[in-house]
Amino acid sequence: MGTAHHPRPGTRGATPLQSPGSRDLLWCAASRGQVHAALPTVRHLLRQGHRVVLAAPAEAWEPTLAEARDDEDATALLEELAAGGLRVVHPEPGEAGDAHGLLHALNAGGEESFAHDLVRDPRLPALAEGALVVWPGTTHAVELDAVDVLTGDAARAAVAGLLAEPVRAGALSPEAVLGLARDVPEAVTARQRVDASTALLRQGRWTGGTARIQRQMKALAAPDLAGDDLTALVGLAFHRTLHADAVSTPMVDNPGAWLSPLRTVAGWKRLTAEQPRPAATPRPTGPAPRVLLLPGTYGRFEQPVVRALEAAGCTVDVLDLAELAPVLSSRLVRAENLEAVQRLVLDGEHGLPTEVTDRIAAADVLWAEWADLPAVWLSHLAAPHQRMVLRVHSLDVLDPWLHLVRWASVDALVAVGAPVARVALGVLGARTDLPPVHVIGHVLDGHWFDVPTTDDAHRRLVMVKWGRRVKDPLKALELLARLREHDPAWRLRLIGQDIADAGENGTYARQVAERAAQDDVRDALELVPQTDDVAAHLAGCGFVVSSSRRESFHLGLVEAAAAGCVPVVRNWPVFARRGGARDVLPDDWVVDGPDARWVDAAAERVLAHADRTTWEAASAATRAQVRDHFPADETLRRLASVALDREDTTR
Repeated sequence: MGTAHHPRPGTRGATPLQSPGSRDLLWCAASRGQVHAALPTVRHLLRQGHRVVLAAPAEAWEPTLAEARDDEDATALLEELAAGGLRVVHPEPGEAGDAHGLLHALNAGGEESFAHDLVRDPRLPALAEGALVVWPGTTHAVELDAVDVLTGDAARAAVAGLLAEPVRAGALSPEAVLGLARDVPEAVTARQRVDASTALLRQGRWTGGTARIQRQMKALAAPDLAGDDLTALVGLAFHRTLHADAVSTPMVDNPGAWLSPLRTVAGWKRLTAEQPRPAATPRPTGPAPRVLLLPGTYGRFEQPVVRALEAAGCTVDVLDLAELAPVLSSRLVRAENLEAVQRLVLDGEHGLPTEVTDRIAAADVLWAEWADLPAVWLSHLAAPHQRMVLRVHSLDVLDPWLHLVRWASVDALVAVGAPVARVALGVLGARTDLPPVHVIGHVLDGHWFDVPTTDDAHRRLVMVKWGRRVKDPLKALELLARLREHDPAWRLRLIGQDIADAGENGTYARQVAERAAQDDVRDALELVPQTDDVAAHLAGCGFVVSSSRRESFHLGLVEAAAAGCVPVVRNWPVFARRGGARDVLPDDWVVDGPDARWVDAAAERVLAHADRTTWEAASAATRAQVRDHFPADETLRRLASVALDREDTTR
C-alpha cells in the first residue's frame, strides 16, 4: 500500500484543517464509476484533515489516471488528492506489490470479485483498525471479520455527518462551505448555504450569479419558516449587492419569480397581507392643514416638499423617527428590526413614546419620504381620517420595507421617476390595495443657473457624488482615458466622498483605485472632498457624466446641467427595461447604443461637442432644456396638490 502519485504531481489545493476530530477512513470502490463518484468527497475529507485509504481494483484506478492527462480539472483534483495524502490500495489475496504501493488486482471483475479480494487481503485488519469503513457504491451487505462496513445510504450519511461537523462549528470559509455543498449536498443545510452566500455577498466576493441564489432561496423557503431562518431568507432575497449595486437584477427583470420562494412562507405572507381600503379617501378640509413629514433614513430630499407645503398654507412638523427609535435607523435586514416589524404588524406593538404618537395623531396629512422602516411604522399608525402620502426613490424598490407598508393606509404613492414607479408596481405584484401613483421629479433650485464658466471648461468632465459602486466611476475613468488619446488636456473632476471612504469594499473598490493610479489618467484627476458648495466646483466644468447603474432622477446631474455642463448619460442599465434614463431626462442627453459600448459612444458624444464654439452652444441649450423639462414652480405645485388631494391635471 502507498500514496497515490499522479504523473503530474503538485501541491495544488487547500491546506487541510488540523482537526482534533480527524478520522481514518477506508473507502471501498469497486468500479471506475464508483471511483469517480468518490474522489470529490474524498477531497473534502482530506481538506478537513481526515486520513483516507481508497481501496479499488487497478482496472478502476489506472484508467482514472490516464483520463486525467487530457482534463485539467481532473488533473488538479488528482494532484490535490496526492498532496493531501490519499493512499490507494488494490485489494488482492497475496503479497504487497511494487515500490509505489499500487498493487495488482486479480483479473476478475465486478463487486463480488472485489469484495472477495478485499476480504482475503492480509492488509485488511491493519487498514480497518479504528477506521470508518465505507462502501457507498454498493447496496449489498458486506461482512468482514470484526469490521463494520457501511454501504449505500448509510455510508453516504456517515461521511456527510463527518464533513458537516466543521460547517456547524463555523470552521470553514464561505467558499469551502459552498464547495462542499456542491460535492456533498447532504453535508450542508439550506440555511448554511444561504449564510455562506450572504457572507460572500457582504465581502464583495460572490461570483456565483443569481440563479444559484434563487436555488438556495427555494431550498430554504418553507411555509413554516420563522425566526432567524426567515431573517436569513429575507436578507438574501433583498441583498444590496445583488440588486442595488448590480448592472442588472432579477428584482427588476422578473420580480415575481425572484420573490416567489419568499412568498411561500406563511410568516412573510402575514406581514405583507392585503388589507381592505377605506371607502373614501381622506381629504384635509381646514384652512391650514397640519402635515407631519418623515424625512427618511437615507438621503435628505424633504426640504422642497416642506417648501411646497408651507407655500400651500400648511404647517409642517418634521419628525425623524429613526432618531427616536434606533431599531428603525437601519435600512439593512437585521433580526432585531424584522422582529420589531412582526410585533408591529401582528401585535400592534409600535414601541414609540406617547409624545411621538401624539404628534402623529395631531396631523391631517402624513408624508413619508422614502419607503423605509419609519414609513412602515407610519402606515400602521395612520388613522382612517388621515391622508398618507409615500414618496419612493430608486433604492426603495429594491429593499424589503416597501413590501411591509400597510398599503390600505396610503392614499398616494409618489415616484421620483417613471421607471421607479414601474418597478415599484412590478415588485409589489398584483395587490388590490395599492393607491394611485404619481410621478413627480425633484425640485431644482434656481441658483444652479448662475454658475459661471471658464475658458477651459470644454476640456473638463465632472461627476458629483461619485464614490459608490452604483455610480460606476470606472466607466468615467475609461471615458477620460479615451478622450486623452485625442487630447491630453482632458481632465475629470470628482466631487464628493472617495469610494474608499464611502464604505465600499471588495473587488470593485480595488479596481477603481488601481485604474485611477494608471499613467493615462492619474495626473488628470481632480478630487474634491465632500462639500456643501458643489456649485463653486462646477464652475469650470463642461460635461457632466452620469455613468450610474441605477438612478431615480439623478438630481446632481440635472443641477450640473443647469450650471451649463453638457450631460453624458448612461441609460441606467438596472432600469433600462423599465424606461431607464430616457424616461426621466431629455432624450438627447442619453448616449445611444448597447451598454457594453457605452464608453465608446460617450466619447463620441463628448468629442462632437469638444470645439469651444460648439460646446458653448450646447451648454446654453442644456440650460434651456433644464428650465423647460424641470420647472420648479410646477413641481412644487404638484407636490402640494398630491399631499392635499387637490386637483392635479398634470399627472
